[in-house]
Amino acid sequence: MIKNYFSLTILLAFFISNVYCQGTLEVSGNTLTILNLDTTPNINDNTDFSDVVVAQSKINTFILDNTVGGGSPSNTLNDISVVISGSTDFMANASSLGSLSGNGTPINLGITFTPSSLGSKTATITITYTNGVNASYEFDVTGNGASPSPEINIVDANSSAISDESTDSPSLVNNTDFGVTNNLSSIIKNYTIENIGTANLNLTSITSDNSDFVITVQPSMLISNGGTSNFSVSFTPSSNGVSLAIITILSNDSDESEYTFSLKGTGDLSLTTLSLINTFSLTVLEPSGLAFDKANNQLYTVSDNTGMIYKLSTSGVTLQTLSYSGSDLEGVSMYKPGKLLVAVEGSRELVEYDCVNDVFINSNTMSYSNTDLSAGGDNSRIEGVTYDALNDEIYFLNEKNPGALVKADGNFNVLSEHPLNYAGDYSGAHYVAETGNLWLGSDQTSTVYKCTTNGTVIDSYSLKTSGGNTLDKFEGITIDYDNQLLYAVSDGGQELYVYQINNPALSISEIEVSNKTLKVYPNPVKNNLNIELINKNKITKVNIYNPLGQLEKVISINPQNIDVSNLNSGMYFLEIKTNNHTYTKKLIVQK
Repeated sequence: MIKNYFSLTILLAFFISNVYCQGTLEVSGNTLTILNLDTTPNINDNTDFSDVVVAQSKINTFILDNTVGGGSPSNTLNDISVVISGSTDFMANASSLGSLSGNGTPINLGITFTPSSLGSKTATITITYTNGVNASYEFDVTGNGASPSPEINIVDANSSAISDESTDSPSLVNNTDFGVTNNLSSIIKNYTIENIGTANLNLTSITSDNSDFVITVQPSMLISNGGTSNFSVSFTPSSNGVSLAIITILSNDSDESEYTFSLKGTGDLSLTTLSLINTFSLTVLEPSGLAFDKANNQLYTVSDNTGMIYKLSTSGVTLQTLSYSGSDLEGVSMYKPGKLLVAVEGSRELVEYDCVNDVFINSNTMSYSNTDLSAGGDNSRIEGVTYDALNDEIYFLNEKNPGALVKADGNFNVLSEHPLNYAGDYSGAHYVAETGNLWLGSDQTSTVYKCTTNGTVIDSYSLKTSGGNTLDKFEGITIDYDNQLLYAVSDGGQELYVYQINNPALSISEIEVSNKTLKVYPNPVKNNLNIELINKNKITKVNIYNPLGQLEKVISINPQNIDVSNLNSGMYFLEIKTNNHTYTKKLIVQK
């Protein structure tokens, strides 16, 4: 009896040692464990390959791990092999995988699905080995052979997604909310159509259901698989308040043949805005002031570098270098007929100069209290000057320490001083006779302030470059009121910037006047535009500019009747030239 018990104990110990010295295989896909003998393929664990275009391939990776602890040969899985039965469209990257010790580095098994025909395919993956708890490990995989198909996707200029019938639009996050503007200043947003499918995406149309939102740049109607095409939408409000639109894109996408998303914009028809329409390079070093000569449609600037005065065209070309030579020049203004006022910063002088005969007249040292007269204050005094011809009054700025607006009479006697505290410095000034307002500029804030004549701010406008950056070191402003243009110079980039002043309130009065003198119709226009001048003046030429200030069309023959059928939908500016006047009008082209 004792002998039999001893024999049974030996056999049991031998059995236990063999079992517990064997390896244990575990297979996972996408970090999820796939059970042995699993017959329910799932896309989450990589056993369902989903749709794959016929003759194209998709590889899914599975992880083989020996979960028994320790790395001794006694618990190593040996002679690991892979056999695939069922559909021959599935293939392993290797049939023999070697051995895998307990807690050793797992083995990657790649299974490639290459459908040879349309329809569902299923196979069984069998992994065999020696020295394992189980003799084999099996699981099923499936995939579907599919036809090539396109797949549409929309993103904004920052690659933020805009989904079909989306809850993510309108939103500032993906630029489907345009913000606030007036009826004279359009906001343009850019979008991209992506084809992330496997066949050509054919667009049928792209439309807006609200005329406030116009497709200004159309996408390509054919987008190859993996390709993209851009389109642009312009928002120009026709009334106050929130305006909504639905953009609809029709295509051959199988499940999103009608792709829609929402847009939003807000109209404020009392809002004045500035739109950059052109930028010109200057040859003048460190331009530090600007004046508009209305009689001759030209500009004057001074250089803080050379100490000289320059006559410029309105496109920044140097027409004349005057003979005056000084230093520390920081402002210039049209003065009495044929004369300029030039501001000299450190010495606090206002120089009278005959710009017609190129002759120096006189220099006047200005005595006022809001300035820094210390030895180090000569770089913070007069900067910017302008003249009110009707009242024969001069306005100039003390740049900083403190910032101040100073008014003097025609004999250069100071009448009043108004400290300014809404910007760090003050660098340019222009008096608008038609409205009785001052426009003051700050280099530090890159902002223009519309003010009363005592410097109280009425409105403010940030000056931007075409790239959306703030203007660097802008040192002078001037205004062409008839054409509602603001010119600014920068001594950082030596550039002349031209902005359209979009003033809806002014636009209404201009329309009333122009209906008596000038008619532009129809507006919006599709193909043919008519211009009528109801006086004895003759239209000599019409220039058509896009919102970026780029010249799109020049008409000098029969400019009263213009074919605009070749222009894309969107906003344009008409520059209508007569024998003694230039009109600027906004034009909307709608196709």
